[in-house]
Amino acid sequence: MDGQVLNIKSGQFIVHGDSLDVSNQLHFSENEKSFYYELEVPGFKKKQLQLVLLGNMLLIEGNKKEKKISARSNNDCNEYCFKTILDLPNEIEPKRIKAFFKKQMLTLEVPKLRHSKVRPLRIIIQ
Repeated sequence: MDGQVLNIKSGQFIVHGDSLDVSNQLHFSENEKSFYYELEVPGFKKKQLQLVLLGNMLLIEGNKKEKKISARSNNDCNEYCFKTILDLPNEIEPKRIKAFFKKQMLTLEVPKLRHSKVRPLRIIIQ
């Protein structure tokens, strides 16, 4: 699986290494208040993930290095990384985005922009 690129919905998954089981899935849902994204990141820990928001583009990166001692070599080092770019909707509140990580699942809660109720305003003619 070395260097294989898999497209997933709004982004791409890049794998470096030779033994990473990639069952990466992106799930999307929404309700009236928020958009929700769930991304499976098997084998990664919270500290190995990074989220960066650039405008409406959310970059999700994962990096991990594994050192293995084998009979063939004293130091084998595999590096696994991925980058997923999500194109978020325009009608969001970026400062209120929340991310949760539990059981190899990264969950993003992206609040929708609150629309204030339109109140009639009387304009006096002068």
